[in-house]
This record gives sequence, structure tokens and C-alpha cells, in this order.
Amino acid sequence: MLGNKTENSLDSASREMLTKALKTGLECLRNGDLANAQSLYEKALQVDPRQDEAWQYLGVIEQQKGNLPRADEYIATAIKINPRNFLYHFNRGVIQQQLGMLDEAVKSYRSSIILKPDYAEAHENLGVALQDTNATREASKSFKKALKYNPDSILAHRNLGTVLEAMGDSKGSLAHFNQVLKRTPAEAETRMKRSMLRLRAGDYGEAWDEYEWRQYAPSFCDQNPARNFPFPKWDGSDPAGRTILIHSEQGLGDEVMFASCLPDLIRACGLCIVECDPRLQAIFKNAFPDAHIIPRRPLSDLTWVNDLPAIDWRLPIAGLPRFFRRKNEEFPKESFYLNGDPQLIAQWGERLAPYNHEMKVGISWRGGRNPRAQRYRSMAIADMAPILKMEGARFISLQYDGDMSERDQLPEALRERLEFLPDIDLFSDLENMAALVKNLDLVISIDNSTVHFAGALGVPTWVLLPSLVDWRWQDNGEKSDWYPSVRIWRKSFSEKNWEPLVRQVAAALEHPESLIRNRGSQPQEHSGNAVTAESVCWKSRETNADTSSTSSCLLLNDTSAWYHWGCSCTSIALHEGIRRQGFSLQSIPHHLTNRLPELPQTLDAFKDRDQFLRWLEKQSHLSEPLHRVETVVINGEGTLHGMAEGALGLLYLAYHAKGTLGKNVQILNHSCYPDGTADPNPSQALELYQEVYSQLDFVGVRETISAALLERLGIKVERTFDCLPLFVRQFFKKTPEKEDYVLVAGSVAWQQQQIPALAKWMKNCRKKGLKVRVLIGAETFMAADDIRFVESLAGFLPQSEWELTMATSESEWLRYIAAARLLVSGRFHHSLAAAWLETPFLLFGSNTPKIPGLMRMLGLEKAFIPFSNDWENVLKCETEGLLVDFGVNLVPKKRRLELERMSEKNFFGLEKISG
Repeated sequence: MLGNKTENSLDSASREMLTKALKTGLECLRNGDLANAQSLYEKALQVDPRQDEAWQYLGVIEQQKGNLPRADEYIATAIKINPRNFLYHFNRGVIQQQLGMLDEAVKSYRSSIILKPDYAEAHENLGVALQDTNATREASKSFKKALKYNPDSILAHRNLGTVLEAMGDSKGSLAHFNQVLKRTPAEAETRMKRSMLRLRAGDYGEAWDEYEWRQYAPSFCDQNPARNFPFPKWDGSDPAGRTILIHSEQGLGDEVMFASCLPDLIRACGLCIVECDPRLQAIFKNAFPDAHIIPRRPLSDLTWVNDLPAIDWRLPIAGLPRFFRRKNEEFPKESFYLNGDPQLIAQWGERLAPYNHEMKVGISWRGGRNPRAQRYRSMAIADMAPILKMEGARFISLQYDGDMSERDQLPEALRERLEFLPDIDLFSDLENMAALVKNLDLVISIDNSTVHFAGALGVPTWVLLPSLVDWRWQDNGEKSDWYPSVRIWRKSFSEKNWEPLVRQVAAALEHPESLIRNRGSQPQEHSGNAVTAESVCWKSRETNADTSSTSSCLLLNDTSAWYHWGCSCTSIALHEGIRRQGFSLQSIPHHLTNRLPELPQTLDAFKDRDQFLRWLEKQSHLSEPLHRVETVVINGEGTLHGMAEGALGLLYLAYHAKGTLGKNVQILNHSCYPDGTADPNPSQALELYQEVYSQLDFVGVRETISAALLERLGIKVERTFDCLPLFVRQFFKKTPEKEDYVLVAGSVAWQQQQIPALAKWMKNCRKKGLKVRVLIGAETFMAADDIRFVESLAGFLPQSEWELTMATSESEWLRYIAAARLLVSGRFHHSLAAAWLETPFLLFGSNTPKIPGLMRMLGLEKAFIPFSNDWENVLKCETEGLLVDFGVNLVPKKRRLELERMSEKNFFGLEKISG
């Protein structure tokens, strides 16, 4: 901020230099050029050490570099010089919050608000900081203030909904979540929160459907990194005779809880393969003998697939309740479904025999997968003291990270009442942990994985819950839908600590006859299945090669879990084609190749082999598989154009996998536009692509325009086609009847000025009696442009005029396209699917010329409508014509078969190797 005393004493040249440094520094900062911005601000401080603006922005730079303590120090200096700037206090609060200094952050935000009472962002952040310190009521006041000054604040509505839920106001909470989704219908975080609110109310049906949005919520994805599985996702179709892979998701307790659905699936399908946390493998084998249990493997390793029978579908274990628990009556009434190892149970029975004259009670007091959950769920061991006073009981620690030193926190008279078992690893040795729990009369625990184990084993369990309960325990009541042997104790919102609830529990322990002693019925029999896992004849999908001499292959840029379901279809087809040639396959997903760090910035650095090897050593997820395999295949779809990080990273890996590591390198299934256009004029990008592509063993290009471009550059290419039709041919067997709706999908190149015309056209469709659906959906990492497109559309057209339709699997995505009267899209794969499913479509521009190339191969140039100044009238005329005659732009079957054969040529190079 200019105008302080020191600056006034500067000469005109120094003032001019200072003004220029501050202005240019801010421009550099906005452009992401941190190094030059930092240099300019440091020069400004050499001219004027009391220049508070320079100190402030140096703090912002250090924050962006991840050096939070120094950032805090710099902004504190700015505040000391100029304490009246509200933004300085706000920015310091952000840094303090990131450092976990919540009380200090609260003070900083309040200082900012004193200086600027209508600063909505400060009220929002203050609310979050208060929320994290469990000051729920104060947090609600801050969010309400934020909404007073910014009624459209998504953050304030969402967080106010969360704190109202914690305060027991489910109705108010739902109202604020609905406000968020009215403005941003595809806002995944709120969708997930709303689904959990409904699950807590026991409103299971639609809640499980909306729970699928968790896959796109940042808070969920941060704790559950995306994993690529090269099989279609199960959509609930009849599983009889099919092989289904259930893969692990979320935490250990979640896996145990969702495993209660496994008996339902095991009875229904041909074979169920269950991937689980390695610690659960033996327990699940004992509990589910008719399933094949495998341990969870590293992210990129898919070699285990070769040892399994052909898998028809896969599903995360948290997706099972959507099909098997849609209403309360569908929850099993059996007391337990895990049973433990009989021999270990007997051994623990002998060990605990000296306490048989006492009640054996296991306790646990700490848990939660993230810091916020740990704060509100956990208690100190000393809080358990009233319970430990119970006469005639022996207490045993089930706290997996607990140790005997914690007993010092207890009153001396109680320390010997609690026994720790140092010779059992309660974190890793879950077989012994289960056997121990099975010998207990009662388990008392806060909400953690111990409760799930004890409940699944049918052991009487008392769970002590905070006021904001996790969705699985519902809003009220003592019973659990998931575990009949669990009794729920709830801390009221008005209680500031655990003491009142713990005293209630202690009082109940004085009447042992009130305990649940009946362990209930035996687990369900699984023998109704036609086969057991051990009796299955293990066989892989048919291959063209002798699998006894399998070659190894690494697939880079795997899009199975990225962007939209068309990308998933394409990568699954690639996996199938590569395996069919007899390759043992590893895979690196798109999100791990799209932002590779420290890529070279010059052509000389790009070619430097020693620099590449040093760089590769730092990329642990790439180095080991790249050295191990013989062949590297790159899925080029959607990535190889221009010089963005994703494209540059794949080019770097392709060039050195061939030239430095000596691998066979192939790029398949792609369109290539070095400059983003079909222009072959010399450029740095063209030179780099030409250098890389000329080294490769095989280049398969999926459409004619980019194939011709590469051929003009002297690159030998194989003219192929996209792999999506291969997926449709193999996995989508039944085409549904047409329904009275038109389908709209997004585009990378949608322009804001087209949205009003599209909204008007959608209203006209409604007038003609046609529903309008806007189609989105992906495995994870939903396309950001899809989310922006939906938000823009919601700003022009009420949601009563259209339906947001989220496909939750590849098959569901294809069914929506197949049943539509018309598809209007700017997406390559959506329109390709429409062509194969005999749905008329209009296709608009994308970020490269690949779509005209696709239309040329399909023979449907008229279905492509470039953006124009008269876009509204063009759209109206073309769609009216298509709605009259559905045969206008259908691809003849003969042409489809020709293109499918071209698609199979993607694997031509692999055939030569494996042969």
C-alpha cells in the first residue's frame, strides 16, 4: 500500500521504481510466475523495507510454494506495518488454518471482519475454522452472516447445511443443500452430503443412487485415490452365471460393513471375486467360502488379472447396498456374518479363562480417518473412567494404536482395571483381533473399525456417538440396521463433553442383565451357490498367444476412471485387446501421467538421456514398471495435441522408453494435432512431435485428418479407428426401445454465447412433448467442462425444464444414448456411441479438428454443425429435420463392420510382437 512515511521520503526515481516493481510483481503473480514476482517484491523492499504490500505478497508466494511458516511470518510483518488492511488479516487466517493453528485463524478472521464487516469470504472462513474447533453454533452464525452479504455463496450454504445437521436440524440442513444444488446441480460435494443426510434418515432408495456422486467429491477422492479396473462396472443387471469382481473402497470398517451385502451377491452370481484389504483376506475366506478372496494390490499392477477367470463386471464394495439394501426390510436379521477362526477363538478362550468369573469388556476410545472426524468422534482414555469403575468386570484395550503409557492418564485406582495386550498387533493381525473380540461379553467403543468388527462378529457392542453421527447410525434410535448386536448411545448437541453420556453408559453397566447376551443365529448358509471358489475351472479370456510365454506390457494414459464413460469404454477395450494378444498388463492412469513434474522446457533438455534417467528415478510409480516391461503402449485419445503438460509428459515417456530404455513403444487409438490444428506449417510443437513419432514402433491413428497430417510429416501411421465400438460389440448386447426424450451432452469447446440458444431450443423440445435430459457421468474425475456446462445451463433454464441425468456405469451411459430420440453433443465418444446404437445425433465443434475427421469416416458430414453466428437457427432447422426422419444420419451396418475391423488394427503392432 503506497503512501507511508518511508515512501514519502523517497526521491522520485525510487518512488517510480517502487511503483513499477509492485505493479509488475502483481502481474507476474497473477500469471503464475512466482520466481519473477518474488524477485520484484524483494527489490521493492530494498527500496522501502516498510513496504507492507510487498511483505504481504511475499507471504502469498511462500504460501503457494508450500512454505507456510515463512508465509505467516511475512504477512505478520505486513500487518505490523499496516494493521488496518482487512485483506492481510484474512490471508494470514488462511495460512494459520492450513497450519492447523485454528484458534489463531479465528482471531485473524475476526480482525478482518472488524475492518470490513461485509466481507463475506471472511465470515465463510471463520465459520469453517469454528466448525473445525467444534464450535458448531458459532460456526452457524458465521455462515448466516456470510449469506447475508452473499446470498449465493455455495460454500456458506453447504457448510451451514453441515452444521445444522450436526445440531440436529435435518430439515434446515436439507434446505441449504438444496439451495446449493439449485445453483450448481452437478456440485458433487453437496450431492454426497445430501445422500448421507437421506441415509441417516433411513430413506435408502434414492439416497444410494445419489451416493454414487461420492466418486466426484474432492473430500472423498482425497482419501480414496482413483483406481483403474479394466472391466465394465456392474449396473445391477441379472448376475446369474456371471463373474463379478468386488473391489475394496474406503476404510477398513467400511469394508467390513459393506461386506454384509456379499452373501446376497454370492447367491445370485456365478462367481464372486472379492478384493479386500490384505488384513481381511483370511477372515473373508473363512466367512465367504463360496467367493474367491484376493488381497488389494498396488495401483498400477494388473498382472493378477491373468490368474483369474474372465471377469464380466466389477463394482466397488460400497456400491453393493444400492442393489441389495434399498429399504429397511432388506437388511439381514442374522446376528453376524463374520465368524473368526475356530482354533484361534479357542486359544483366546483359554488365555482369557482366568477372567471367566468376570464380565470381559473390550474398550476403544479413539478413531476416525481424517483429523476433523478424529476430533469429534474420539475421547481421552480418562473420559472412560466412570465405565472402568464397574465391579465384576475385566476391561481389555482394543485400541489399535494404544499403549500402556496411556494408563497413566487414569486415576491410580483404575489403572489395573484396564489390560493392554502388547503381544497382539490390533492394527495388522485382524485374525487374532477377531478371535479375541469373539471371546468378549461386551465391546464399548467410540465410532471406529472396532465397532464394525464386533458387530459383524455378533458380539454385544455399545457404540458411543458424537452429536454429529456418521450416516450409517441414522438420526435416532438404539438399534443399527447393519448390526443387530449393536446398541447405540448418542451424545446430545447440548453436551459439551463426553461425561454425561459416559455416566449413562456406566449406570447401565450396573445392571448386567440388560446386556445383550444372546449371540443370535448363525451366519447365512452360502451353499446354495452352484459352485464354490475352489471348484471353479480357472480360465482367462481367449488369447491368440501362448500364455505360458506371456510378454509384459505397460499401458500409459489409461482413461478407465477419467473424464466420462466413453473414455472408460475405450480403455477397457484397449485392455481387452492387449490381453487378447497374450500380454501381461500393467497400467498407469491418466491422472498420474497428466501432470508429471519437472518436465524439460527445451528440445535439447528433452533429448538428454542422463537427465531423463535422473528424472525417472524420482517418479517411483513410473520407474519400476517402465524398467520391468518389454512393451509400452500409450492410449493417445484426448491428450496428444498441443504442448500442455499431459501431452508433453506422454511424448517424453514415449521418446525415452524407446531411445533410452530400448522398449517397443506404440501409440494407439488417437488423434494427433501438434498445434491443435491440421496445419503442417513448421513450429516448435511440430518439430517435437515429428522427433518423437519418427522413433516409434507403431502409430495407430483413429481418424483421417490427423492421419493425413502425420503422413505429410513423413510419419508412418496405421489408419485405424476408435476402440469404443469394440466395447459396444463385446459388452452391450441389448439395445432398448426409443423413448420420448432428447439427450444433450457437453463439449470441451462449448461457448457461453451458445448456451442461451441451446436453452431456447430445449424449451421448444418440451413444447413438442419431448423430455430433455442432460447427460453426465464418469467413474471418477468427472469432466470439469461438463460441470461448468451444467452450471451455465442452470443459469438460463429452470431445472423444471430439463433433467440432469448421471450415468453410473458404462452400460447405463450407453442405454441412455441408445434410448434417445436425438443426441446433441460436442463429444467425440458420445456421438460415436450414438452412431453404433442407431441414435440420430448432431455433433458440434471440439478443441481440435478430430470431429470433422470422425464425421468423414462415418460418412455423416451433414450431422456436423460448426459454431456460427446464426447458431440458434441452424440448430433448430437441423434438429427438426432429424426428428422427422430418424434415418437421416444412421451409419449402415456394413460401414460399422468395416470401421470395427479398422479399430482392431490398433493391435496390429502387438500381433507382430507376440507372434
